Order: sequence, then C-alpha cells, then structure tokens
Amino acid sequence: MDASVVLWEHWHGQVKHFFEGVHGHQKTALALMVIGIILSGTAVLQRIAESVYLHGISQAKMPSIERRLWSSCVGIGADMICSASVRSIRCGVG
Repeated sequence: MDASVVLWEHWHGQVKHFFEGVHGHQKTALALMVIGIILSGTAVLQRIAESVYLHGISQAKMPSIERRLWSSCVGIGADMICSASVRSIRCGVG
C-alpha cells in the first residue's frame, strides 16, 4: 500500500476524532485539503486535486475532486475550526 494512502487513513481518523462538532463531509474535505496541500506543496485547488488523485487517495477524476473540495470547504470557516479546537482542548480530547 502506498505510504500516502496510509498517511491519509491515519490523518482522516485524527480529523474525524478532533472535530466532533463538524459534519462528516466537512471533516473529510478538511482532511483531504490539508493532505493535498502537503502532497502538492501548494494551496492551488487544481494542484491539490491532482496530487490527491495521483497519490491514489481518491479514485474520482481530478475535476470532480476539485469541485468537491471547493463546495465542501466553502462552509468550513476559521470560526468553525477554532471553536471546535477550543472545545476539544477544554474537554481534554486529542
């Protein structure tokens, strides 16, 4: 199994555990966005989608990955991430 896929599986699990108050598809999109930025070395959505596809993390076509990331991440704001982080730290999660 490709190391990128193993990293994805572990990272996705961590994000799901840490951001309990965020919807499932948003957690997946956030995890996918972060790992895509790391693998591609850039925050350009097209390059992120390309890296996610080429590393075998998603079998969807690159335009579909790009569209999913864009539509899912539009609703994930800094306020939502920060409030989930603070809640997790206060509760001793993570």
